[in-house]
Amino acid sequence: MLLAGMGPLWILSQQADPLAPLALWSRGFGISVLAGALGLSIALRQILLHILPDDPGFGSPVLGYHLYSWAFGIFVLVLLCSGGCLLFAQTLAPATVGKKSKITWATIGLFGALIFANTLVVSYKAMAAGLAAGDLQ
Repeated sequence: MLLAGMGPLWILSQQADPLAPLALWSRGFGISVLAGALGLSIALRQILLHILPDDPGFGSPVLGYHLYSWAFGIFVLVLLCSGGCLLFAQTLAPATVGKKSKITWATIGLFGALIFANTLVVSYKAMAAGLAAGDLQ
């Protein structure tokens, strides 16, 4: 999901040539389409692993659905939104690209903070699981 968010983030972070905003949009949303397709296939594989009638699934459900089912739906939305942005890029892309605003920098910083926090949480959980299993000393 982080990789799917890198496409729009890349669009925000670039100082594009004013003559080529469509190329910038195409590259950015192309990254999101590729990441969405990869994530969708991984989530579908996980769903198919737990599709048997009495299978309890993996992990705790959130609002009645397991996280891999939520991921499937989110990646479908990523593909639909990215495809729509690519389809209507001529209309939606800005005619000129100017200086980055404070909101742009805040968005880039928030995304970086989410990546950092996610890395910390995953590392902590892996370390805690290793200690519980006796793998780490």
